[in-house]
Amino acid sequence: AADEAIQEQLLTIYANIEALEHVKVSVRSSVVRLSGKALSAEARNQAGDLATRMSGVLFVDNHISETSEVADRISPTIERIVDFIVKFAVRIPLYAIALVVIVLFWQLARFLVRWEWPFERLTGNEMVRAIIKQIIRAAVFVGGLIIALDLLDATALVGAVVGTAGVMGLAIGFAFKDIVENYLASVILSVRRPFEPHDLVEVDKYRGKVVRMTTRDTVLMTAEGNHVRIPNAVVFKSVLFNFTRNPRRRFDFAVSVGTDEDLLEVQLVGLAALNALEGVLGDPGALARVEELGDSSVTVRFFAWVDQRQTDLGKMRSEAIRLVKLSLEAAEVDMPAPIYRIESLAPGALSAEPRQKSEERTPYQTAKHLAVAVQTVQDVTVDDDIDRQIDEEQRDFPEKDLLLK
Repeated sequence: AADEAIQEQLLTIYANIEALEHVKVSVRSSVVRLSGKALSAEARNQAGDLATRMSGVLFVDNHISETSEVADRISPTIERIVDFIVKFAVRIPLYAIALVVIVLFWQLARFLVRWEWPFERLTGNEMVRAIIKQIIRAAVFVGGLIIALDLLDATALVGAVVGTAGVMGLAIGFAFKDIVENYLASVILSVRRPFEPHDLVEVDKYRGKVVRMTTRDTVLMTAEGNHVRIPNAVVFKSVLFNFTRNPRRRFDFAVSVGTDEDLLEVQLVGLAALNALEGVLGDPGALARVEELGDSSVTVRFFAWVDQRQTDLGKMRSEAIRLVKLSLEAAEVDMPAPIYRIESLAPGALSAEPRQKSEERTPYQTAKHLAVAVQTVQDVTVDDDIDRQIDEEQRDFPEKDLLLK
Protein backbone atom coordinates (compact mmCIF):
# COMPACT_ATOMS: atom_id res chain seq x y z
CA ALA A 1 0.00 0.00 0.00
CA ALA A 2 2.85 2.35 0.85
CA ASP A 3 4.58 1.59 -2.47
CA GLU A 4 1.39 2.27 -4.40
CA ALA A 5 0.88 5.58 -2.58
CA ILE A 6 4.42 6.71 -3.44
CA GLN A 7 3.97 5.67 -7.07
CA GLU A 8 0.66 7.47 -7.42
CA GLN A 9 2.00 10.65 -5.80
CA LEU A 10 5.09 10.77 -8.03
CA LEU A 11 3.03 10.17 -11.19
CA THR A 12 0.73 13.02 -10.19
CA ILE A 13 3.71 15.37 -9.66
CA TYR A 14 5.39 14.43 -12.94
CA ALA A 15 2.13 14.82 -14.89
CA ASN A 16 1.99 18.47 -13.85
CA ILE A 17 5.54 19.16 -15.02
CA GLU A 18 5.76 19.57 -18.79
CA ALA A 19 9.31 18.24 -19.10
CA LEU A 20 8.49 15.13 -17.01
CA GLU A 21 5.04 14.18 -18.19
CA HIS A 22 6.37 11.10 -20.07
CA VAL A 23 8.25 9.67 -17.08
CA LYS A 24 7.12 6.24 -15.81
CA VAL A 25 7.33 5.19 -12.15
CA SER A 26 7.40 1.79 -10.45
CA VAL A 27 7.90 1.25 -6.70
CA ARG A 28 8.77 -1.99 -4.90
CA SER A 29 9.81 -2.24 -1.26
CA SER A 30 10.35 1.55 -1.11
CA VAL A 31 12.77 1.42 -4.07
CA VAL A 32 11.69 3.75 -6.88
CA ARG A 33 12.52 2.91 -10.47
CA LEU A 34 12.17 5.75 -13.00
CA SER A 35 12.01 5.17 -16.74
CA GLY A 36 10.73 6.89 -19.85
CA LYS A 37 11.97 10.09 -21.50
CA ALA A 38 12.62 13.67 -20.40
CA LEU A 39 13.18 16.78 -22.55
CA SER A 40 16.64 17.47 -21.08
CA ALA A 41 19.32 16.16 -18.75
CA GLU A 42 18.30 18.82 -16.26
CA ALA A 43 14.72 17.50 -16.26
CA ARG A 44 16.03 13.94 -15.76
CA ASN A 45 18.00 15.01 -12.69
CA GLN A 46 15.02 16.98 -11.40
CA ALA A 47 12.83 13.86 -11.56
CA GLY A 48 15.41 11.92 -9.53
CA ASP A 49 15.64 14.68 -6.92
CA LEU A 50 11.87 14.79 -6.50
CA ALA A 51 11.71 11.04 -5.95
CA THR A 52 14.60 11.09 -3.47
CA ARG A 53 12.89 13.73 -1.32
CA MET A 54 9.66 11.75 -1.23
CA SER A 55 8.86 10.38 2.26
CA GLY A 56 9.32 6.60 2.55
CA VAL A 57 11.70 6.27 -0.42
CA LEU A 58 14.89 4.36 0.34
CA PHE A 59 16.57 4.38 -3.05
CA VAL A 60 15.95 5.85 -6.54
CA ASP A 61 17.01 3.94 -9.66
CA ASN A 62 16.93 6.57 -12.41
CA HIS A 63 16.74 5.12 -15.94
CA ILE A 64 15.17 8.16 -17.60
CA SER A 65 16.65 8.92 -21.03
CA GLU A 66 16.83 12.29 -22.81
CA THR A 67 14.42 12.47 -25.74
CA SER A 68 15.86 12.97 -29.22
CA GLU A 69 12.63 13.42 -31.14
CA VAL A 70 12.38 16.81 -32.90
CA ALA A 71 8.67 17.18 -32.29
CA ASP A 72 9.07 16.71 -28.55
CA ARG A 73 11.75 19.39 -28.41
CA ILE A 74 10.03 21.93 -30.66
CA SER A 75 6.52 21.72 -29.27
CA PRO A 76 7.28 23.35 -25.85
CA THR A 77 9.03 26.23 -27.59
CA ILE A 78 6.11 26.71 -29.98
CA GLU A 79 3.68 26.67 -27.08
CA ARG A 80 5.67 29.34 -25.26
CA ILE A 81 5.80 31.53 -28.38
CA VAL A 82 2.05 31.20 -28.94
CA ASP A 83 1.40 31.99 -25.30
CA PHE A 84 3.59 35.09 -25.54
CA ILE A 85 1.79 36.29 -28.70
CA VAL A 86 -1.60 35.83 -27.07
CA LYS A 87 -0.57 37.75 -23.96
CA PHE A 88 1.02 40.49 -26.09
CA ALA A 89 -2.13 40.85 -28.20
CA VAL A 90 -4.23 41.22 -25.07
CA ARG A 91 -1.93 43.97 -23.76
CA ILE A 92 -1.63 45.94 -27.03
CA PRO A 93 -3.99 48.71 -25.82
CA LEU A 94 -1.85 49.15 -22.68
CA TYR A 95 1.32 49.29 -24.76
CA ALA A 96 -0.26 51.94 -27.00
CA ILE A 97 -1.29 54.08 -24.02
CA ALA A 98 2.20 53.74 -22.48
CA LEU A 99 3.79 54.80 -25.79
CA VAL A 100 1.49 57.84 -25.98
CA VAL A 101 2.45 58.82 -22.42
CA ILE A 102 6.17 58.59 -23.26
CA VAL A 103 5.75 60.70 -26.44
CA LEU A 104 3.69 63.33 -24.60
CA PHE A 105 6.28 63.69 -21.83
CA TRP A 106 9.09 63.83 -24.40
CA GLN A 107 7.32 66.67 -26.23
CA LEU A 108 6.67 68.40 -22.90
CA ALA A 109 10.37 68.20 -22.04
CA ARG A 110 11.29 69.72 -25.43
CA PHE A 111 8.79 72.54 -24.94
CA LEU A 112 10.06 73.40 -21.47
CA VAL A 113 13.72 73.68 -22.51
CA ARG A 114 12.82 75.87 -25.50
CA TRP A 115 11.29 78.44 -23.15
CA GLU A 116 14.29 80.78 -22.66
CA TRP A 117 12.82 83.47 -20.43
CA PRO A 118 12.83 81.65 -17.04
CA PHE A 119 16.34 80.29 -17.63
CA GLU A 120 17.72 83.70 -18.54
CA ARG A 121 16.27 85.14 -15.33
CA LEU A 122 17.79 82.27 -13.37
CA THR A 123 21.37 82.75 -14.63
CA GLY A 124 23.23 84.68 -17.30
CA ASN A 125 25.72 81.90 -17.93
CA GLU A 126 24.92 80.02 -21.14
CA MET A 127 26.60 76.78 -20.07
CA VAL A 128 24.80 76.69 -16.71
CA ARG A 129 21.52 77.30 -18.50
CA ALA A 130 22.27 74.40 -20.86
CA ILE A 131 22.98 72.07 -17.91
CA ILE A 132 19.76 73.10 -16.13
CA LYS A 133 17.82 72.47 -19.34
CA GLN A 134 19.31 69.00 -19.69
CA ILE A 135 18.44 68.15 -16.09
CA ILE A 136 14.83 69.32 -16.52
CA ARG A 137 14.50 67.47 -19.83
CA ALA A 138 15.82 64.25 -18.30
CA ALA A 139 13.62 64.58 -15.19
CA VAL A 140 10.43 65.13 -17.22
CA PHE A 141 11.21 62.26 -19.59
CA VAL A 142 12.06 59.84 -16.76
CA GLY A 143 8.80 60.81 -15.02
CA GLY A 144 6.85 59.89 -18.14
CA LEU A 145 8.79 56.65 -18.49
CA ILE A 146 7.96 55.62 -14.91
CA ILE A 147 4.26 56.32 -15.48
CA ALA A 148 4.34 54.22 -18.66
CA LEU A 149 6.06 51.33 -16.89
CA ASP A 150 3.55 51.54 -14.06
CA LEU A 151 0.74 51.16 -16.61
CA LEU A 152 2.46 47.99 -17.84
CA ASP A 153 3.05 46.78 -14.27
CA ALA A 154 6.80 46.84 -14.93
CA THR A 155 8.01 49.37 -12.35
CA ALA A 156 10.44 46.74 -11.01
CA LEU A 157 12.29 47.22 -14.27
CA VAL A 158 13.11 50.81 -13.25
CA GLY A 159 15.28 49.65 -10.36
CA ALA A 160 17.17 47.27 -12.60
CA VAL A 161 17.69 49.99 -15.23
CA VAL A 162 18.85 52.51 -12.62
CA GLY A 163 21.25 49.99 -11.11
CA THR A 164 22.66 49.11 -14.50
CA ALA A 165 22.96 52.79 -15.40
CA GLY A 166 24.84 53.45 -12.15
CA VAL A 167 27.36 50.69 -12.84
CA MET A 168 27.77 51.81 -16.43
CA GLY A 169 28.14 55.44 -15.32
CA LEU A 170 30.89 54.44 -12.90
CA ALA A 171 32.71 52.48 -15.60
CA ILE A 172 32.35 55.32 -18.11
CA GLY A 173 33.55 57.81 -15.48
CA PHE A 174 36.79 55.86 -15.03
CA ALA A 175 37.23 55.33 -18.76
CA PHE A 176 36.64 59.00 -19.66
CA LYS A 177 38.06 60.57 -16.50
CA ASP A 178 39.93 63.36 -18.30
CA ILE A 179 36.92 64.30 -20.45
CA VAL A 180 34.60 64.41 -17.44
CA GLU A 181 37.16 66.38 -15.43
CA ASN A 182 37.53 68.92 -18.24
CA TYR A 183 33.77 69.30 -18.55
CA LEU A 184 33.27 69.88 -14.82
CA ALA A 185 36.15 72.37 -14.80
CA SER A 186 34.49 74.18 -17.73
CA VAL A 187 31.26 74.48 -15.76
CA ILE A 188 33.01 75.90 -12.69
CA LEU A 189 35.20 78.28 -14.70
CA SER A 190 32.26 79.57 -16.71
CA VAL A 191 30.45 80.36 -13.45
CA ARG A 192 33.40 81.87 -11.58
CA ARG A 193 34.80 83.65 -14.70
CA PRO A 194 38.37 84.33 -13.50
CA PHE A 195 39.09 85.97 -16.87
CA GLU A 196 37.33 87.52 -19.85
CA PRO A 197 38.15 87.55 -23.59
CA HIS A 198 41.24 89.69 -24.33
CA ASP A 199 42.51 89.42 -20.74
CA LEU A 200 46.27 88.89 -20.44
CA VAL A 201 46.78 85.81 -18.25
CA GLU A 202 49.48 83.34 -17.32
CA VAL A 203 48.53 79.70 -16.69
CA ASP A 204 50.98 76.88 -16.09
CA LYS A 205 53.91 78.99 -17.42
CA TYR A 206 51.97 79.94 -20.57
CA ARG A 207 51.27 83.65 -21.04
CA GLY A 208 48.90 85.16 -23.58
CA LYS A 209 45.59 86.89 -24.18
CA VAL A 210 42.38 84.90 -23.83
CA VAL A 211 40.75 84.07 -27.17
CA ARG A 212 37.93 81.85 -25.92
CA MET A 213 37.00 79.06 -23.52
CA THR A 214 35.28 75.93 -24.85
CA THR A 215 33.96 72.88 -23.01
CA ARG A 216 37.37 71.25 -23.49
CA ASP A 217 40.07 73.91 -23.24
CA THR A 218 40.99 77.58 -22.90
CA VAL A 219 42.64 79.16 -25.96
CA LEU A 220 45.38 81.78 -25.49
CA MET A 221 47.21 83.84 -28.10
CA THR A 222 50.81 84.61 -27.17
CA ALA A 223 52.65 87.84 -27.93
CA GLU A 224 54.16 86.05 -30.95
CA GLY A 225 50.69 85.26 -32.31
CA ASN A 226 50.84 81.55 -31.44
CA HIS A 227 47.83 79.63 -30.17
CA VAL A 228 48.05 77.74 -26.88
CA ARG A 229 45.23 75.35 -25.93
CA ILE A 230 45.25 74.53 -22.22
CA PRO A 231 42.84 71.85 -20.90
CA ASN A 232 40.30 73.43 -18.57
CA ALA A 233 41.18 70.94 -15.84
CA VAL A 234 44.75 72.31 -15.90
CA VAL A 235 43.45 75.90 -15.84
CA PHE A 236 41.23 75.11 -12.86
CA LYS A 237 43.99 73.43 -10.83
CA SER A 238 46.88 75.77 -11.74
CA VAL A 239 47.92 79.10 -10.28
CA LEU A 240 46.45 81.75 -12.59
CA PHE A 241 47.80 85.27 -13.05
CA ASN A 242 45.38 87.80 -14.54
CA PHE A 243 47.33 90.91 -15.53
CA THR A 244 44.29 92.73 -16.90
CA ARG A 245 41.74 92.48 -14.09
CA ASN A 246 43.38 95.40 -12.24
CA PRO A 247 43.85 98.21 -14.82
CA ARG A 248 46.78 99.67 -12.85
CA ARG A 249 50.03 97.80 -13.22
CA ARG A 250 53.55 98.53 -11.98
CA PHE A 251 56.81 98.20 -13.86
CA ASP A 252 60.36 98.51 -12.57
CA PHE A 253 63.96 98.57 -13.82
CA ALA A 254 67.39 98.84 -12.25
CA VAL A 255 70.20 101.34 -12.94
CA SER A 256 73.80 100.90 -11.80
CA VAL A 257 75.67 104.09 -10.85
CA GLY A 258 79.16 104.71 -9.57
CA THR A 259 79.97 104.34 -5.92
CA ASP A 260 81.08 107.99 -5.76
CA GLU A 261 77.71 109.35 -6.89
CA ASP A 262 75.23 111.17 -4.69
CA LEU A 263 72.47 108.57 -4.46
CA LEU A 264 69.84 111.10 -3.39
CA GLU A 265 70.55 113.13 -6.50
CA VAL A 266 70.36 109.99 -8.66
CA GLN A 267 66.93 109.18 -7.22
CA LEU A 268 65.63 112.72 -7.71
CA VAL A 269 66.87 112.94 -11.30
CA GLY A 270 65.33 109.57 -12.18
CA LEU A 271 62.01 110.28 -10.46
CA ALA A 272 61.77 113.67 -12.15
CA ALA A 273 62.20 111.96 -15.52
CA LEU A 274 59.55 109.35 -14.67
CA ASN A 275 57.00 111.87 -13.39
CA ALA A 276 57.44 113.97 -16.52
CA LEU A 277 56.33 111.04 -18.71
CA GLU A 278 52.71 111.25 -19.83
CA GLY A 279 51.07 107.99 -18.83
CA VAL A 280 52.93 107.46 -15.55
CA LEU A 281 50.34 107.65 -12.78
CA GLY A 282 50.65 110.10 -9.93
CA ASP A 283 48.69 107.82 -7.60
CA PRO A 284 50.33 105.47 -6.81
CA GLY A 285 53.37 107.60 -7.44
CA ALA A 286 56.78 106.63 -8.80
CA LEU A 287 59.48 105.72 -6.32
CA ALA A 288 63.16 104.79 -6.25
CA ARG A 289 65.09 102.54 -3.90
CA VAL A 290 68.76 101.86 -3.38
CA GLU A 291 68.79 98.12 -3.86
CA GLU A 292 72.35 96.84 -3.69
CA LEU A 293 75.89 98.02 -3.04
CA GLY A 294 78.44 96.30 -5.23
CA ASP A 295 82.22 96.43 -5.50
CA SER A 296 82.23 99.03 -8.29
CA SER A 297 78.61 100.24 -8.52
CA VAL A 298 75.39 100.85 -6.63
CA THR A 299 72.09 99.51 -7.96
CA VAL A 300 69.09 101.86 -7.83
CA ARG A 301 65.70 100.45 -8.82
CA PHE A 302 62.91 102.70 -10.10
CA PHE A 303 59.18 101.85 -9.87
CA ALA A 304 56.22 103.46 -11.63
CA TRP A 305 52.54 102.68 -12.31
CA VAL A 306 50.52 102.91 -15.54
CA ASP A 307 46.88 102.51 -16.52
CA GLN A 308 46.84 99.55 -18.93
CA ARG A 309 43.63 100.79 -20.55
CA GLN A 310 45.47 103.83 -21.92
CA THR A 311 49.19 102.97 -21.84
CA ASP A 312 51.12 99.93 -22.97
CA LEU A 313 53.25 98.58 -20.12
CA GLY A 314 56.12 97.35 -22.28
CA LYS A 315 56.34 100.56 -24.30
CA MET A 316 56.20 102.72 -21.19
CA ARG A 317 58.92 100.71 -19.46
CA SER A 318 61.14 101.03 -22.53
CA GLU A 319 60.57 104.78 -22.75
CA ALA A 320 61.13 105.23 -19.01
CA ILE A 321 64.49 103.43 -19.18
CA ARG A 322 65.54 105.60 -22.13
CA LEU A 323 64.58 108.91 -20.54
CA VAL A 324 66.00 108.07 -17.12
CA LYS A 325 69.28 107.12 -18.78
CA LEU A 326 69.35 110.40 -20.74
CA SER A 327 68.53 112.39 -17.63
CA LEU A 328 71.30 110.73 -15.64
CA GLU A 329 73.78 111.27 -18.46
CA ALA A 330 72.77 114.94 -18.72
CA ALA A 331 73.30 115.23 -14.96
CA GLU A 332 76.77 113.67 -15.50
CA VAL A 333 75.96 110.68 -13.30
CA ASP A 334 78.49 107.92 -13.79
CA MET A 335 76.91 104.58 -14.89
CA PRO A 336 79.99 102.37 -15.06
CA ALA A 337 80.41 98.90 -16.48
CA PRO A 338 81.66 96.29 -13.99
CA ILE A 339 85.16 97.41 -12.89
CA TYR A 340 87.83 95.48 -11.04
CA ARG A 341 90.22 97.88 -9.27
CA ILE A 342 93.72 96.61 -8.45
CA GLU A 343 95.66 98.66 -5.89
CA SER A 344 99.40 98.13 -5.43
CA LEU A 345 101.01 98.69 -2.07
CA ALA A 346 104.47 99.08 -3.61
CA PRO A 347 106.21 102.49 -3.17
CA GLY A 348 105.51 104.90 -6.00
CA ALA A 349 102.50 102.95 -7.26
CA LEU A 350 99.90 104.97 -9.16
CA SER A 351 96.62 105.50 -7.43
CA ALA A 352 93.31 105.90 -9.16
CA GLU A 353 92.19 109.51 -9.52
CA PRO A 354 88.56 110.21 -8.69
CA ARG A 355 86.41 111.26 -11.61
CA GLN A 356 86.07 115.05 -11.91
CA LYS A 357 82.73 116.44 -12.90
CA SER A 358 82.45 119.49 -15.09
CA GLU A 359 80.75 121.49 -12.40
CA GLU A 360 79.50 121.18 -8.87
CA ARG A 361 75.82 120.23 -8.63
CA THR A 362 73.23 120.07 -5.90
CA PRO A 363 70.65 117.26 -5.57
CA TYR A 364 67.93 119.65 -6.69
CA GLN A 365 69.46 120.80 -10.00
CA THR A 366 67.44 118.41 -12.11
CA ALA A 367 65.20 120.65 -14.21
CA LYS A 368 67.78 121.44 -16.87
CA HIS A 369 68.87 117.81 -17.17
CA LEU A 370 65.26 116.73 -17.58
CA ALA A 371 64.71 119.29 -20.34
CA VAL A 372 67.56 117.73 -22.26
CA ALA A 373 66.24 114.19 -21.75
CA VAL A 374 62.58 114.73 -22.62
CA GLN A 375 63.03 116.05 -26.14
CA THR A 376 61.42 113.20 -28.07
CA VAL A 377 58.84 110.99 -26.33
CA GLN A 378 58.09 107.72 -28.08
CA ASP A 379 54.60 106.24 -28.58
CA VAL A 380 53.39 104.54 -25.41
CA THR A 381 49.74 103.96 -26.36
CA VAL A 382 48.16 100.53 -25.88
CA ASP A 383 49.39 97.95 -28.38
CA ASP A 384 46.28 96.35 -29.91
CA ASP A 385 47.93 94.06 -32.49
CA ILE A 386 47.03 90.87 -30.60
CA ASP A 387 43.54 92.15 -29.77
CA ARG A 388 42.83 92.79 -33.45
CA GLN A 389 44.03 89.29 -34.34
CA ILE A 390 41.78 87.82 -31.63
CA ASP A 391 38.80 89.73 -33.04
CA GLU A 392 39.61 88.44 -36.52
CA GLU A 393 39.79 84.85 -35.31
CA GLN A 394 36.53 85.09 -33.40
CA ARG A 395 34.91 86.44 -36.55
CA ASP A 396 36.48 84.07 -39.09
CA PHE A 397 36.56 80.88 -37.00
CA PRO A 398 33.37 80.87 -34.91
CA GLU A 399 33.46 78.40 -32.04
CA LYS A 400 31.20 78.25 -29.00
CA ASP A 401 32.70 80.51 -26.33
CA LEU A 402 31.60 79.93 -22.73
CA LEU A 403 32.87 83.40 -21.77
CA LEU A 404 30.34 85.17 -23.99
CA LYS A 405 27.08 86.08 -22.27
